[in-house]
Amino acid sequence: MLIDDYDGYETIGLREDLNRLVAEYDLDDEDLEGGLRTRTLPSGAAHAGETEYLVHRSVLRPHGLFPCAGDDEAHTFCEDVAGDMVRAFGISRIEAVARVNRHWSEPDRPGGETPREWIVGRALQYHEEPAYWATGIYYGFEGRWWDPDGDRRPLPPPQSRP
Repeated sequence: MLIDDYDGYETIGLREDLNRLVAEYDLDDEDLEGGLRTRTLPSGAAHAGETEYLVHRSVLRPHGLFPCAGDDEAHTFCEDVAGDMVRAFGISRIEAVARVNRHWSEPDRPGGETPREWIVGRALQYHEEPAYWATGIYYGFEGRWWDPDGDRRPLPPPQSRP
């Protein structure tokens, strides 16, 4: 398959990750028809030679208050990121949720958002702890908040939408 064959698809992970998503979403073969792709992981990658599963974005649905959370695990992860922001920076939960959504989603229609990045399966976001994401989302990743000489000014809070 050419790389373009994966446009519109999100990586889920290995067979056990796909099985977990299928069970959580209560999907059957008909639901996945045309919405599932596979590829073999290259040498040098973790699980090299194994089959990686990808699902079309149209199969995914947001969980909870987070448009980017594509499964229960991602919802819990986003809740943890927001909770870390509340505890570390003394902001409201509403603001913390809005900051998470601003980072991983984008405005779409009134009252809704579209994921910019789906967090699902073996998402790259899991390579860092929620506290890392909370701090980076709060200060912005360009401000070098981790550097003692870096910029420790928080990003402005997201604008409220009607």
